[in-house]
Amino acid sequence: MRTILRIGLSAVVVTGLLLFGHSPCAAGEDNAEEAAYRATDYFSVESLQSFLNRFPNGRYADNADLGLALLKRLALIKGGKVKPALVIPFEVLGPRWEGWKKRVPERGCVGYFLHRVEGGWTMGFFAPIGFPKSVSFDEYATLCSATGDGSIVGFQTEGREFEYLNGIVMRCSANNIMYFAVVGDLGLVYLHGQGDVRLPKMDKPHRLGYDSNDADSLRLLRSEDQLDRAGAAQALGWTAARGTDKDRIASALIAVLANRAAGVRRDAADALGRIGARAALEPLKQAAAKEQDEWAKAAMQEAARKLEG
Repeated sequence: MRTILRIGLSAVVVTGLLLFGHSPCAAGEDNAEEAAYRATDYFSVESLQSFLNRFPNGRYADNADLGLALLKRLALIKGGKVKPALVIPFEVLGPRWEGWKKRVPERGCVGYFLHRVEGGWTMGFFAPIGFPKSVSFDEYATLCSATGDGSIVGFQTEGREFEYLNGIVMRCSANNIMYFAVVGDLGLVYLHGQGDVRLPKMDKPHRLGYDSNDADSLRLLRSEDQLDRAGAAQALGWTAARGTDKDRIASALIAVLANRAAGVRRDAADALGRIGARAALEPLKQAAAKEQDEWAKAAMQEAARKLEG
């Protein structure tokens, strides 16, 4: 029997994690980069790019780069240049979504994550710096998603299933976040990430971010787009694990352990652990020893443990 965690009156954890990345917000930190990032318009390509031009190697550069990539992907979808892999129509989101539209009609960002606690799991929320100005909890003590056009919604479930709204069940692969965006005339549109989404009255879930042509994925590992690089690493971890050219793929993923984006480094490490290529053991240990991002470091260490075992 499957256990599905549901949004409801469970213990709630509200954190300072950034939706556009995974670095904790440093309370009280007063410096130029912190001030610039707080002043950044997360929904403006120009504003995010301006921040990156000023702080290309800064603490929040990876977060801004991810935000920029999400906005660019959303623009391609809205412009009809990219067909989304999944659209959840507004009517499928159900009456609670209609209630959220009244509470948070503006554009915003929020994410939901499952958090291990003693005796089980609970749900928490994460959002960019500054988003708490728009915080609104509904009658079920759940943080409402922002519902305005262009809003970003993220999910991190660590491989477990949980019900978002109206019987819609999300399951992200471990160490992964699935991102969706509100598109005014469509619904909740998939942007990026690896996992499954099961809609009401459907027996089989939509599998997102798993299958890809190896040649295309290897090419996308060199893309300037962070979402392309991360998605390619995620897909290669699954296709190689099924018996394709493991050595060639492992070699390409080892090179990605030095990628400038922490999320891409994390996805490459996760993929190497899944593939089981022992040639990656020492590169993973060396990368973990100098990794500054906690999530990427944990993924590298876990992958190394798998290969040693």
